[in-house]
Order: sequence, then structure tokens, then C-alpha cells
Amino acid sequence: MKGVFINLDILTGGRHGTPDLASLLTFKEYIQENNIPVGLVTSRNVAFLEAYIQLLGLRSSEFPSIAEGGAIIYWPNQSDNQPWEFTIKDTNFRHKRRRIINSLSRNSVTYEAGKTASLTLYPNTSSPSDLFERLVNSNSTRGCEVSLTNDGVDITPKNVHRFAAVERVCEMLNISLDEIIYVGNDVSDTIPLEDITNSGVTLNYSGNGAYSASKEGADGVIEIIEDITMNDVPTEVTN
Repeated sequence: MKGVFINLDILTGGRHGTPDLASLLTFKEYIQENNIPVGLVTSRNVAFLEAYIQLLGLRSSEFPSIAEGGAIIYWPNQSDNQPWEFTIKDTNFRHKRRRIINSLSRNSVTYEAGKTASLTLYPNTSSPSDLFERLVNSNSTRGCEVSLTNDGVDITPKNVHRFAAVERVCEMLNISLDEIIYVGNDVSDTIPLEDITNSGVTLNYSGNGAYSASKEGADGVIEIIEDITMNDVPTEVTN
């Protein structure tokens, strides 16, 4: 195993959850004692990601994390320089983002501030799936990737999503997909996975992949890592 990618919501409790600091510190000790390369994956912005990178002691890590739904790859050990890069740079995305926001009724959505390469919308008057369907079928999102999450909708440049970023990281580090573990709990952790299910990326935790944990939060992530690495659980998704 060359690294573990973890949906950050598992560790934080999600957008409406309260992080369990004791559990996070236990997880920090676990990955440090076992020398496990960890990358965090989130739809949130870089500032949010950086806070948890610091909390988990990953500031000097050579293994990157992923922000803004796959649009940004963040290298913690390069924090003194330019620590992040675009997975695919779309110079027109700012215009596309404004076009999408203007296409929606006022007060129907809340959008997350502080993002540079993506757009996350949370519905105020409908369900996430209803908003997703409307945006997928809207001309306003042409040239964009639209992904459903547990709480809302992520919009990124075309061909950019969490697993595109994972594949890019593996390419940059010269490792194969079957050498990493991906631990997810979000609907957006499953949909793009269908395209690379034979590549060895593992969806875990929520029961939709090769393995699901019996515990929650950081304890569940530790359970998954232990069982996969110690019991040789296959890392290929079997849907």
C-alpha cells in the first residue's frame, strides 16, 4: 500500500457534524506510528483542507490531498511555495460559474464561498437530487462536470472530479491505482468510480464497495486500513 485517500467528511462528521477531536488525535497517532501516507479528499476549499492537514500532522507529508471536488491537488510539503495546482486548468470557469449562479432563482440555493476552481451549491428549496437533475439538464452547465453529493451539488471543469484527481496523483507519484486505498462515504465517491472499477481503487466505509466498516469516523477508517492491509482484502471494487 502506497497511500490512503480519505473523504474528509468521515473524519469531521460532514457539513452539519461536529468533529470528534479525541478521535482525530487518535487517528493522527495511528498514521504517524504506522508511517501511513494519507491524503484528504474534500469538496471544500483549500483553507478548510489546510486546517485539517495541520491538525492531523500532515504538513510535511509528501503525499498530496485533494480539494474542491477534485479540481485542486494540494501538496502539504510545499506550503512555503505554491502548495496547490489545478487538476485541469479552465481559464473560463469563473465565467461559467457566474452563468450557473445567474440561471438559478434567487434564494433557491446557497453557494460555498472561497473557492477558486469549482462551485458547490446547497439547495434551500429542493433536495440535492432535484437540484442535480435540474443542473445536469441545464444549458448553464455545458462544459462542466456536475456531481451529486450528500448535501448538494459540485460543479467542476469538464473531466474533473475526485477520481480524476486520484488518477492524476498516482501518475505523478508513479504508483498504480491498485496500490492505494480510497475510503469514502458520499454518493460522489461512488458514481465516478464506475469508470475505473477494474483499476483497483477501493470504495469503503459506506457499504457500496469491496468493504464496509462496522465503526464510524476515524475508528472506521482505521478498521478498514487494518483489515485490508493485514487480511489482504481485495482492493478492487465489486459492485
